[in-house]
Amino acid sequence: MAYEGERVVKSTGSYIYRMLTPDSIVPNPANPQSFNRYSYVQNNPIRYTDPTGHVCYDPGLNAAMPGNCNGGSKPLTPPPTPKVTQLWIDPENVEAIQLYGNTNFAFNLDGSGPSYAYSQGFHGGLDLIASSGTEVMAGIQGEIAWVSDWTAYEPRYVVIKIGENIFMMIGHMSAGTQTELKTGQNVNPDTVVGTTEDSEEHIHVEFWTGTGERIANRMIEIPYQYMSPEVLNQFIALRLEMDENDPRITFNNRDDGMWSSMYDQPPLIYNGSNLNEGQPGYINPWD
Repeated sequence: MAYEGERVVKSTGSYIYRMLTPDSIVPNPANPQSFNRYSYVQNNPIRYTDPTGHVCYDPGLNAAMPGNCNGGSKPLTPPPTPKVTQLWIDPENVEAIQLYGNTNFAFNLDGSGPSYAYSQGFHGGLDLIASSGTEVMAGIQGEIAWVSDWTAYEPRYVVIKIGENIFMMIGHMSAGTQTELKTGQNVNPDTVVGTTEDSEEHIHVEFWTGTGERIANRMIEIPYQYMSPEVLNQFIALRLEMDENDPRITFNNRDDGMWSSMYDQPPLIYNGSNLNEGQPGYINPWD
């Protein structure tokens, strides 16, 4: 049998082909080889195996690459985005919230100290305000990456790995409530990971992507994409109960009009430069 995939049957004078189904490769004028129905495996048949004919040989890379080869197959479908399926605090116990991004609260606070310096001067997550001692749930399925403390998330925070290079952080919890959490421990949406703390009386939730030790090169991602429709609706309902002029749910008016609404917010570079520098009313938090 030749590489073309056909064999002559002398007794009948006909050809037998290796293709058991109709050839789905449609001739493409930009690819003359696609007109040759014998070359349905569009790569080097000695080096690669492609029973569908939908993998292109890329001469620049000297490799067979999946993708749109003359209308061919798509790359493997990426895993679905992990979703929070339970609000971290029971909505009945939530007194107020703060939205993600360029909130007036973050802009006004930025000048009094470097509270949001690590998140480019923006509010890098979501806040849920609740009285001290309120239970906090994981809200999502995942694995404990680490539990620690840091000024921006004090007195205690927990990081949960929720996907490949995707992490969720819950901060401002009581220091004594997570001693039983261990690195590598699996958590479910209803797993209690801590309680709200006396001085903070709220939790702060961020979503990170990145790799490296303690996600050194992390990005702070827009949180709403990681919330199920039901949880997002619960969160929006809490927002609607607040004063419409509350600085925690309103956004700073920039000269360029950017980042002025809930869903018009950017992902943030962890420890990146302040995005509001040069805007009216901006005060350098380090001065």
